[in-house]
Amino acid sequence: MKSKGTWFGINQDGLAMALLNRYQDPIKDTKLSRGRFIPKLLLEKNFEAIKNKFQKLHDQNDNSFDLIILSRNLLKTNYLIYRFETV
Repeated sequence: MKSKGTWFGINQDGLAMALLNRYQDPIKDTKLSRGRFIPKLLLEKNFEAIKNKFQKLHDQNDNSFDLIILSRNLLKTNYLIYRFETV
């Protein structure tokens, strides 16, 4: 497996993301790198766009991970947490 990408990032629109690999679940070297999510998702400007892009990028064959997405504006902080577990 080639690893490319990152596991933490922030964009100019105030979105911060972190991807945590879940090594307690089975890992297969033939799977795609989970580091591909963050750079592509940080191109989006809001949660709805991120959710749509994530559904297109995410593959049921991915190794397990937790994806944390934070957005801060002047009024409130929003967050999303995705958990994907390999079966």
